Amino acid sequence: MKRLSLLFGCLVIFSLCVFAVSRAVKGRVSPRPANNAGVRLSSSAVQLPAVVTIGAYAAAGLPIILTTSPIRSDRGFTELPCRIGLTSVGEVRRANLVLFEVGPNGKLRGAESWTQALDPASAKPDDKTGVRTYAFDLRVRRGVTDKSAFALAVESVSGPSGSWETDFTALMQTVVARLGARPDEQVPVRQSADQQAGDPGSNYCARAFALATYLSRFSDGGEFPAFTCDQQARTFSFTYVSRNKPPAQTQ
Repeated sequence: MKRLSLLFGCLVIFSLCVFAVSRAVKGRVSPRPANNAGVRLSSSAVQLPAVVTIGAYAAAGLPIILTTSPIRSDRGFTELPCRIGLTSVGEVRRANLVLFEVGPNGKLRGAESWTQALDPASAKPDDKTGVRTYAFDLRVRRGVTDKSAFALAVESVSGPSGSWETDFTALMQTVVARLGARPDEQVPVRQSADQQAGDPGSNYCARAFALATYLSRFSDGGEFPAFTCDQQARTFSFTYVSRNKPPAQTQ
């Protein structure tokens, strides 16, 4: 009986030793090489988006100079840095700007427009020219890629001294010609002592939709544009789509 008890005790001790050794082996972890040394990682080159340069156009009869910088998309949305320089005495308090998109075949693909308020207190002398200049960013909602050509143009400006306005269709045709490196004509500018001249007021979106519909004859796509407009913010955008689709209009 004593021999059996002793044998049983030896078996228990032996089992415990085997269990302890197996746990130690399983728990042993090889250290990870520092900085992934010796580890083969598959990788592919990251394709950065092409830098899209936006042209700028202001008719010779306007009292301003317009310049743009390459677009930025580092904040999760697209911004177009702009600068408006004053070329004559007086203040400009508002500018209507239009971004035109033109396809490779020289046809209009769409446009986006903003009414930009300009605070005289924010105008600062340019470091190189000394011209008083407004600097601001435009939030671009349409896709901007190197598959199209783009140019920002000044449709009109106004201030206490009056207003200066171009014809939208003539402006578009000149911009399209310039983007296609074709001969163009200077856009005539109408000047008025009334700083509200040419402002459509409550008909802002109706006028914008009429323009988009009319300009479809110069388009790269179908007859009807996809159209959005914000009456209060004074912005609109249109893009030409298939002829089989009716215009989608939102306000």
